[in-house]
Amino acid sequence: MYIDILNLVVLIAVMIVVLFVAAFTWERRQNKGAMLFFIYVVSGIGYALTVLGVMVAPDAATTLFWGRVRIPVQLGGVALNLLFAFEYVGAVQWLKPRRVMFLVSIPAAVSILTFLPSTADQVWRSVGIQRSAFLSYEIASERGVIYVIGLMWAYGAILLSALLFARQMIITKAPYRWQAVLLFVNSLAMLGLSAFLTLAALPPIALHLGLIGMGLRTVLIAFALFAFRLVDVMPIALRSVFDRMPIGVAVLDLKGNILQMNPIAASNSGRTSQSLIGLPLGDVFPMLGAFVERVPPHEERNEEFVYGSVPGKQRFFDAHLVPLYRRPGQLAGRVLLVMDITRSKVAELEREAMIQTLDSYAHTVAHDLKNPIGIVLGYASLMRDDADRLLPEHLKYIDTIISASQRNVSIINELLLYASIRAESQIPRFPMDMNETLKSACSRTNDYIASLECEAEIRIVTDIPNVIGYPQWVEEIWVNYLSNAVKYGGKPPVIEVGATLEGEMVRCWVRDHGDGISPEDQAALFREGERLNQHQRLQGHGLGLAICARIAKRLGGSVGVESEVGKGSTFWFTLPIATSLAASETNSPN
Repeated sequence: MYIDILNLVVLIAVMIVVLFVAAFTWERRQNKGAMLFFIYVVSGIGYALTVLGVMVAPDAATTLFWGRVRIPVQLGGVALNLLFAFEYVGAVQWLKPRRVMFLVSIPAAVSILTFLPSTADQVWRSVGIQRSAFLSYEIASERGVIYVIGLMWAYGAILLSALLFARQMIITKAPYRWQAVLLFVNSLAMLGLSAFLTLAALPPIALHLGLIGMGLRTVLIAFALFAFRLVDVMPIALRSVFDRMPIGVAVLDLKGNILQMNPIAASNSGRTSQSLIGLPLGDVFPMLGAFVERVPPHEERNEEFVYGSVPGKQRFFDAHLVPLYRRPGQLAGRVLLVMDITRSKVAELEREAMIQTLDSYAHTVAHDLKNPIGIVLGYASLMRDDADRLLPEHLKYIDTIISASQRNVSIINELLLYASIRAESQIPRFPMDMNETLKSACSRTNDYIASLECEAEIRIVTDIPNVIGYPQWVEEIWVNYLSNAVKYGGKPPVIEVGATLEGEMVRCWVRDHGDGISPEDQAALFREGERLNQHQRLQGHGLGLAICARIAKRLGGSVGVESEVGKGSTFWFTLPIATSLAASETNSPN
């Protein structure tokens, strides 16, 4: 009775473990090789059910039936183990349909012949049973030649699987080596237990060694799944994915030695991937090796590298290093991704050179245009001084010339400022007195208000904290915002100026009470060359706000607008707050 209870307990425990492992594998069925492994695990449930059928069989005929059912289940499990071995080691040529059909032809034929009335006796002729307290046990069995053929095929398939796993165990390193070790032990256990049960003379009523063996093998599989991430990370993934990746990939151990490297990465060394396995990365690629050494093991980092010193022949690479974990908190190695960015980098350098050339050209042309326009403006102003000697229509023409010339000079000045902002590679940033800068901007705006002969009013409604920036550029933002508020802020324009603190940033703003801006126009407001549809009747050339956006970005801030149609607009920009102006005396340019 105790044996019966122990066998039932073992059977239930094995089925629970197999079901748990099957569920775990099913969740990863999208991974390479996981579906085959899942079916292989599920075949263990089939084996356990056939054992249960034999144990509860009331007579020899029922026992024989369940014994025959067990034959295709066991052969199927062996076949799945072999197919999984082929996929695990990367021998995918054996997974083509024709070859799979050849491999499983013998177990398929034996399984079919097992249930044909004319051939069933050639597989399993008879079986004897002995009852215990409440379970049945096989005693004498007579098997035929077809069964022996199936048995020999099973031994051969298990042995081949073990050899495939053993080879993988030799050629790979951690964490893949331990995966292969456990799979190799699993195959050896299958082979040894099958031979032992076939050849050994065991007492009829005893613990079911087949169930115990399957339980131990399931524990091994579970250990491989959880400890070494089997079906999550497998050598087949390296071969099937790494070999096809358009970037260089190297798997490193914790000492920086190469565990695996795809052909793209190896090609830069002039050697094959296999010949590099086990070598320190620094011996093959010194710059990459130094990069890996200075990055802490648990840290992820990017860095760009330049190979070669001759302009035009240099190669640019982007390296991305990430940690590889065996399980959470346990570092197994590192993965290095290297992308050749030479084309994009050269294109970027060429684009920057072209922009610099265009900026220089624009700067030159702007100066060349400004000189003759200045001459025209000067002569027109001299003629305006002699207004008493001119007819009224002549004065109108001269005023038009002066106005157009001043507008063109303003455009040219903004083009020069825009070009200078683009061309500056290093911007002098230092703590600055925002009140002084705003005072200067208001003075310039007042001159503009006087030229328009309007009654605009500028109110500073809050304290303006000091910021870190470049006074000449920040003043241009204020002037642009104030000038726009004068233009579009209603009649007469009433303009409010203020600032608020937002963490480490100061948000400066200019508010008007004009017509407001639609959401569609707000989205395009700071783009180069954009002008508001509702204000096309007013003069403008679309560079002012684009300049503001570029200045704020170069100084580490941002720009924006808050507006509703009919309720006015608030234009703002942010800059880092300055805690002290003491450094300005030493850091400001002379």
